[in-house]
Amino acid sequence: SGYSFWMRADGLNNGVSNNYGVVSSLGAVETWLSLDTNNTIYGRQTTGSFQPVLVSNAINGKKAIRFTAANTTQFDLINALSLCNAISKITIYAVYKVTTGGTAQQIVHFSKNADVNTRAAIISSAANANGVAARRPDSSGSAVVSGNSSLTTKIVCGVIDFSATTATFYENGTSISTNSSFLTAGSTDATNSSVAKIGGTGSGNYYDGDFAEVLVYIDDHNATEVAQTSIWLNKFYNLY
Repeated sequence: SGYSFWMRADGLNNGVSNNYGVVSSLGAVETWLSLDTNNTIYGRQTTGSFQPVLVSNAINGKKAIRFTAANTTQFDLINALSLCNAISKITIYAVYKVTTGGTAQQIVHFSKNADVNTRAAIISSAANANGVAARRPDSSGSAVVSGNSSLTTKIVCGVIDFSATTATFYENGTSISTNSSFLTAGSTDATNSSVAKIGGTGSGNYYDGDFAEVLVYIDDHNATEVAQTSIWLNKFYNLY
């Protein structure tokens, strides 16, 4: 429940291909459309030098969008800022493969500004190639719930309950770790998000790797729902 938006690099957009949900020119991706044609949220990068590229047969024969940290490739998530504003829960699914682990690479990112106060994110780092970062809207920092250190393709899920201050990270449908009190309330810093991105924060923490799919719900999926959704995703990608 609580469906918000869904983007897949190798999926038809209501039967109209538009390069399978991706608008590209000579491989460079300008727009990543939602598969839900009633949805106004989509990824966009109008600057050619910052555009990632569409790659065929990237993940078990499926297409993916390849981000390159050295080229600062990233998307703005258009019309998505409200996802982390004045909500109490969010669940983010992502299918991706990290090429090179780095410091807090942002795969899906919502924050107060370009560099600090992450509201919710799926991240990659050198020590833990997968993870979820979260912060309460009334707190001035963020906390990371880490997954396994691995550069293999994964179906990952971050479930965040801002009111209860719990964040859980799943890999391939299995719970890896939970932070049951990820921050202390009290600060009045940044109650709302002003940055929504795929592949970076806007000024750094750029992602280096392939990204095939993102699915977001304004709800906190339980373990059964995460397992079922991960199985459904795996039927397409055949990862485990």
